[in-house]
Amino acid sequence: MLKESLYKVKELSGNAMEGVYSYQLHFLPDNSIFDGHFPNQPVVPGVVIIQIVKEMMSDILGTSCYYYKILQTKFLQVINPNEQLSFLLELKISSQEEIYSIDVVLQNETTIAFKMKAKIKKEAQDAR
Repeated sequence: MLKESLYKVKELSGNAMEGVYSYQLHFLPDNSIFDGHFPNQPVVPGVVIIQIVKEMMSDILGTSCYYYKILQTKFLQVINPNEQLSFLLELKISSQEEIYSIDVVLQNETTIAFKMKAKIKKEAQDAR
């Protein structure tokens, strides 16, 4: 889990009835991941953003989950944690039986940095 080591999160709002959740993400530029990605010019890796979304969905669902299908991802702006620390992550969720459809937007005050449409499923519980 990357929370608390690479980023901190503050829930701004969440409404299960409407399926809309908003979080303020604060990236931690001292994390060692930025030493290799990239030295003197840090960038939040795209795979990290996708992992953050999965972690937020696991928190919302109250259990581990996985990407069933990623339909679309758009990386629209490089995120440099030395230049911009805070971003708003908005998740719109709808459910059809065991599959959750999500629309994701990650943005700062002026620009959308990332968009994604995906389907997520809960991890099967171990029946021992």
